[in-house]
Amino acid sequence: MYREGVKIKRIGNDGSMSIQNDNIAVDTPFCIFVDDLPFRTLISSPEKLRELALGHLLTEGVIKSRDDISEESIRVGRADIYLKNPVDLTEINFERERVITTACNTENVDMSILEGLKVKEIDAPDPKVIFDLMRKLNENSVNFKATGGTHSAILSYMDDDFIESAEDVGRHNAIDKAIGSGMIHGYPLDKCILACSGRLSGDMVLKAARSGIPIMCSISAPLLSGIKVAEKTGIKLYGFVRARRFNQYTLD
Repeated sequence: MYREGVKIKRIGNDGSMSIQNDNIAVDTPFCIFVDDLPFRTLISSPEKLRELALGHLLTEGVIKSRDDISEESIRVGRADIYLKNPVDLTEINFERERVITTACNTENVDMSILEGLKVKEIDAPDPKVIFDLMRKLNENSVNFKATGGTHSAILSYMDDDFIESAEDVGRHNAIDKAIGSGMIHGYPLDKCILACSGRLSGDMVLKAARSGIPIMCSISAPLLSGIKVAEKTGIKLYGFVRARRFNQYTLD
C-alpha cells in the first residue's frame, strides 16, 4: 500500500529544482495480542494483516500450525489471537523487542534454540526454478516499483508452481506475510521454496526453518548468522540471485 500524490522537490546536481508528485510507502503500527496479552507491535504495511499476524506467530515459534489457534480477530492496527493451549510468551519474548520497527534490529540468534530444529532433507532444485522464482518476485513487487520503499517475499513449489507473494515496508514482515498466506491456504511448506528481497540474516533464515521450508534464496547477500542457522537446520541457502548466476552458502 502506498500514498499517491505526495509533493516533493526534486533537485538536480546542477542545482535545478522542480515540484513533482511521488508515491510513498505507508507504514503503520500493528499490535498482536495473544490470549489478551500484548505480544508484539510490528511497524508494517497495512495490508494482508491476517497473513502477517498468523505468519509471525508461526515463524516466531508461538504456534506450529493453524490448528493451534482457537479464535482470531483481525482489524486495522490490531490482531487478537486465542490459542487452544497456553504458551509462555515471556520465554518467547526473552531478549526480543516488543516493538519491531522497519529496521528490524533482531538479527542475533541464540544458537541453542536450534537444537532439534531440522527441515526435511530434499534434493537441490534445478537452477532454472531459482531464476524463474526471482523473476516472479520482481514481477510481483508492485509497491516497490511504485515507491522503492518496500521488501518482497514469494513462495513456490519445487516444480516452479507459484503460490503466494507479499510486500511490506519490513523485510521480516514480508516473509511472515508470505508464509502466513501459505499456512492459511494449507500449502505444505516443507515442499516450498521461499524467495525474498532482503539480506539473509540469522533471524530471517530462522523464520523459514520454523516453518519447515527447506530452501531459501534472495537477491541480496547472506550474513554469517544466516549461514550458521541454515547449516544447523539443514536449509539450502542461495544468495545474490541474478539473471545468470547465484551463490550457495555453506561453512564447509
